[in-house]
Amino acid sequence: MPVRGELVTDYLSRDFKHAGLFKAVAPYESKVEPTLILEGSVDEFFEWDSEDGWKAVLTVSTVLLSHPQPDLSKGSFSEDLSCGEALQEEKRC
Repeated sequence: MPVRGELVTDYLSRDFKHAGLFKAVAPYESKVEPTLILEGSVDEFFEWDSEDGWKAVLTVSTVLLSHPQPDLSKGSFSEDLSCGEALQEEKRC
């Protein structure tokens, strides 16, 4: 039986390939040099039984990273605080 993380990886890979948003979708162990890396984890995976039947619950956290990651120690880093300032003034971004 496949590990649940492997199932999620397989389905996400399949869906990204079919979406046509990327030039290629390769597994982690591929020799292809990536420009982006998708990392993530399976946070919840369980069956929920109710009077109406059962449901599967799957919660996945993901992050899409640029690769290779820039070395922030060799440059400068800045953050746009305009959204945070707007929230402090109770305005929506």
